Amino acid sequence: MRSLVLSSLVLCAAGCQTFVDAEANGNGTQVGDPTQPVRRAFVGASLIPTLDARYGLNPIAAGGSSALSIRYNDVSGLDVITDGGPATLTLDNDSGGDRAFRVTTTPTPGTTTITILTNELEPSDWALETKPVTSVEVLPDVTYRRASASTLAFTESARTFRFALNGPDAAKWTDLLVDGTLAIDNIALTALAWDHFQLPAGAATHHVTATAASFGSRTFDIEVVDALDRIESLVEGTPVVNGSMTVCFFAYRGTREVYVPYAITPPGGVAYQSLRNCTRVLPETRGHYEVTASALGLSQTASFDVP
Repeated sequence: MRSLVLSSLVLCAAGCQTFVDAEANGNGTQVGDPTQPVRRAFVGASLIPTLDARYGLNPIAAGGSSALSIRYNDVSGLDVITDGGPATLTLDNDSGGDRAFRVTTTPTPGTTTITILTNELEPSDWALETKPVTSVEVLPDVTYRRASASTLAFTESARTFRFALNGPDAAKWTDLLVDGTLAIDNIALTALAWDHFQLPAGAATHHVTATAASFGSRTFDIEVVDALDRIESLVEGTPVVNGSMTVCFFAYRGTREVYVPYAITPPGGVAYQSLRNCTRVLPETRGHYEVTASALGLSQTASFDVP
């Protein structure tokens, strides 16, 4: 029998997500492509992520599908079994060292235990979770805090958006779900990833219907605008020395909130370009603090005093 240190399995399952805390209503910035699964490694009976601890497996949207593959070496008698939960594994390809599956799920959410058996290693269990889609949102492809839950408009310089499939606890980044059946009906948009799309250049309103096995269909009217009417600001926190203040900016065209990159000038600093609309200020002394954001020819200054 080979040493457990040398013998290993690599399990890949869809949904690698990076979370960046930027006051973004809980929505992270990246959800892995269900056709390009994230890698997980088995050594003995222990599940060891090969990626940074901030990466994780996103649940599959109940009723949807995803991809899963098992990469292995120095083992024999490989077998994969499930416990009869809502997920079904169908073998797509076995190239000898890489066994690929398509995961389909029932509309009833739940957990399916996948057990991997080999002649050399102890059985290894992995829980594959499915959750219902409670809402579908159109969001920028970066972490962004919205002023309201209404659909954002976009600008010529930032026309890429993503569909966020939210689970029951949408305030947590771990409840962003994946479904490889997601599709749209508007051929004018450019697909960049399974959930990312780019709107055409030019000011216009685009009628987009998104469909998926997990949620049926949702329709959105997504605008591209070429000008802003105003920028508003929000200051949060208790202004004290060595405290933390959050300053956010929100742009509008009429009543529609617009996602736009800003040039942000921090207190006493030099302007820098930001794809996000919130920044943190850490006052080290008493005094007056100002943060200015500029975009498409408009500017807005937010201020606070530290007594």
